[in-house]
Amino acid sequence: MSEPQPRNKDDDPRLLRTRRALLDAVVALVDADPSQPISITKLVETAGVTRPTFYQHFPDVSSALQRAALERVATVLPPFAGVCTPETIEQTVTQHALPALIHIDAHRAFYLRSIEGTATAAFFEELVQFVSQRMLTRTTDDLSPLASEKLSQLSDVIAGGSMWLVVRWIRGDLQGTPADLAARMADTARLLYLAQFLPAEGR
Repeated sequence: MSEPQPRNKDDDPRLLRTRRALLDAVVALVDADPSQPISITKLVETAGVTRPTFYQHFPDVSSALQRAALERVATVLPPFAGVCTPETIEQTVTQHALPALIHIDAHRAFYLRSIEGTATAAFFEELVQFVSQRMLTRTTDDLSPLASEKLSQLSDVIAGGSMWLVVRWIRGDLQGTPADLAARMADTARLLYLAQFLPAEGR
């Protein structure tokens, strides 16, 4: 009697392995030569998979590269597990963002390649949502539903603004070290947080 098949492709170990091989291959190829065009032929050869297998996962090389960028930055930007307060938000954002910015700076050519050219609005939207979820999850342990909604909206605004700063920084339009950029992001987060949650007389 044959073994039951996985219910969907996300559960299929073979597809998980080939997807991982493709993502690792596109990272390796871009890291080796960021200016070199990558063909599907070269990518599947490096990954050790077939062209039909590639199309099971991605429509084109740019999609594979963008997915690799999202997963790569996720390794250095873990979910925020703390509680932000007006007194700690600036320090918290700085400490949380700095390791990711140091990583991005070290692999600037890779991330520049992932956002240039054929990067789509959907990719940037997913990136902002990812950063929003990783940056500010809560400010107290007992937020009301209204305050929780306000915090969610605030996180989206901070994430969108932060990503715009990071993109400009990667492109070279904005100068400074990772620490400089982290401090700028943290200061913006603090000002937005205070404007959203504190009464005018308390700012």
